[in-house]
Amino acid sequence: MLEFIRSSYFQTLISSFSSGVVIINTSDIIYVFNEAACRIFRKDLSDCLYTDFRSILPGLDRSQEIEAMIKQVASSWTPSSELTTTLDFQGKTRLHLTISATPLIYHERLFGIFLEIKDVSHIYRFHEKEKQILEEKKAIEQQRTESLKLFSEAVAHQIRNPVTVIGGLAYRLLHNNQAKNNTNEYLAKILESGKRLELIVDAVNQFTSIGGGVAEEVQLPPMLQSIRERLEKEFSYRSSKVTWAGLEDAGTICGSREQLRLTFYEIFRNSLEAMGTGIGLISIFRAEKDDMVLLKITDSGCGIQSSINPFLFDPFFTTHEKAVGMGLCKVRHVMNEHKGTIRLEAGKTGGTTVTLTFPRA
Repeated sequence: MLEFIRSSYFQTLISSFSSGVVIINTSDIIYVFNEAACRIFRKDLSDCLYTDFRSILPGLDRSQEIEAMIKQVASSWTPSSELTTTLDFQGKTRLHLTISATPLIYHERLFGIFLEIKDVSHIYRFHEKEKQILEEKKAIEQQRTESLKLFSEAVAHQIRNPVTVIGGLAYRLLHNNQAKNNTNEYLAKILESGKRLELIVDAVNQFTSIGGGVAEEVQLPPMLQSIRERLEKEFSYRSSKVTWAGLEDAGTICGSREQLRLTFYEIFRNSLEAMGTGIGLISIFRAEKDDMVLLKITDSGCGIQSSINPFLFDPFFTTHEKAVGMGLCKVRHVMNEHKGTIRLEAGKTGGTTVTLTFPRA
C-alpha cells in the first residue's frame, strides 16, 4: 500500500482531484497532502507533509469535532458523514468547507485515514447573494406598499364626502317620491352606485388600517370555523354543498388576530366566488419547514387564467362586475406585516392553491 501511494500514478491521481486530499497514518502523521489541499489551507506542501494532522486544524471552527470524527473512523473502520466547518485566516477571509473521513484498509489492517476536503464557499456566496436580492426586492415591495397606502388614504379622503351626499339624498328621494315615472328606477341606480362607492371607501380604509396589530398566538381552527359560518350565510343562495376539510388541523400562528381573520376571510370568499353554485371543496393543509409555517388553501373553483397573474395583487383589480378588487391586495399587505409571503397557483385540473408562509415565531 505504501509503495502504491508513493508511486507517480497515485501522485498524479490525487493531483487531479479538485477536492483537497489528506491522508494520515495510524500515528496521526500526514503523508499525503495534494495541491488542492495546499490551496485551501494556504500552506506549502513542506509545511504539512510528515507533520501531525492537528497542525492543519487551527482556524477551523469545529476542530475538536473533526479530531473526534477521525478517531471514530479509526476505531470503527467505517466512513464518516460530511462535516461542515469554516476556516478563518486571521479574520480576513473565511472559507466554508465540508470534510469527510474514510478508513484505508489493506489486508484486514487499518493503514490510514483518507480525508476529503471540499471548498463550498461559492455555494454560500450564492446563497448570500440570493438573500441580498430577496431583501432588496422585499424593501422595494415595502416601499411600494407604503406609497400605495398614502395614495389610498388620499383617494378615500377625496370621495368620502361626495359618497355620503349621494347616498343620503338618493335614499331620501327614493322613499319620498310618488311620481309614477322612471324616477324611482333612476334613484335606485344612484343609490346602488353610492353603496358601491361606500364599499370602495370601506375597502380602502380597511387596507390603510392594516398594521400595528398586537402579535399573539392565535388558534386557527375556531377562527376558521367562525369565518366559514359567516360565509355560508353570505353565500346562502348556493344550492349545492361545499365541503370544508382540514380546518381543525390548521394549528396556531403567531400574529395579529384581526389581520389573520381578514386574510382567511378574503381567501375563502374568493374560493366560494370561484366555485359559483356548483358542488365545491375547500381544504387547508399545514406544514412546517425550517423556521417557517406553510398553509396551503386549495379550492375546486374555476382556477386562475395565466393572463391575469401579474395583476392579482394590484388594488381595485377584479374579474367580477360588482367586486371592489382590494381583497388580495389587503391579504398581501397583511402577509408583509407578518414577515410572510403569499403565492397563488392554478391547479393542473382546475381550482386554485393559495400558499401562505409565516415565520414560526
